[in-house]
Amino acid sequence: MYENIIEAKNLKLTYTIQSSFSLKKVFTKKELDRKLSKIEALRGVSFTLKNGKNLGIVGTNGSGKSTLLRVLSKTFAPDTGSLIINTKKSQLLTLGAGFIEDLTGRDNLYLNALLLGIPKYDLDNGLVEEIIEFSELGKFIELPMYTYSSGMKSRLTFSVAACIQPDLLLLDEVFSVGDAHFRAKSTERLNQMIHSDNSVIMISHETAEIEKNCENALWLHKGEVKMEGTSKDVMKEYLEFTKYVK
Repeated sequence: MYENIIEAKNLKLTYTIQSSFSLKKVFTKKELDRKLSKIEALRGVSFTLKNGKNLGIVGTNGSGKSTLLRVLSKTFAPDTGSLIINTKKSQLLTLGAGFIEDLTGRDNLYLNALLLGIPKYDLDNGLVEEIIEFSELGKFIELPMYTYSSGMKSRLTFSVAACIQPDLLLLDEVFSVGDAHFRAKSTERLNQMIHSDNSVIMISHETAEIEKNCENALWLHKGEVKMEGTSKDVMKEYLEFTKYVK
């Protein structure tokens, strides 16, 4: 087993967006403003995460937290820098995302699990039914995803991760899932996953959750690492900083 499950060095990612679209100019046939603007979402982010350890990521809105998780999940590719993930079994848990709307819940479940490297044999021999039972979706599992409410999508997303338990779990603000009953059940399972031998990276605006569940924390600000250290030390500095941020 590798000592580090993640080794990230100098990760940079820039978004290019088109600004100033004018509907008035379309109807008046005037030349459209096609100026492009760039947003530096990540500006040289480096860190390592040891196997079996948890890392909290904090920062104000727009600091690059979710972008970093998407790079770590390989949903996005960095423009420059190097990233080594020493496992093929990782999952980004951002509720309600990553589904193909025209497929049924069951089909999406299979697809999600297979992409995580779960053998079809395991899925066909009880694992799929375990996931469906945990989700409590019942007959709705056979319906296409476009018929699902956001809460139902959240249940299915969480249930796949909860029952498969990947080596590396990336959590993007997922401490509130479904109704009160399901939220209590999911919180209990989530705590089990966080305190297992697997590795977890979590984003949360609830700083108490970071201190409780993570040994270390990473503070991002405007796409850069402002501070890295024990969660207690980072939270202290971060909370002091946010007193002066409007």
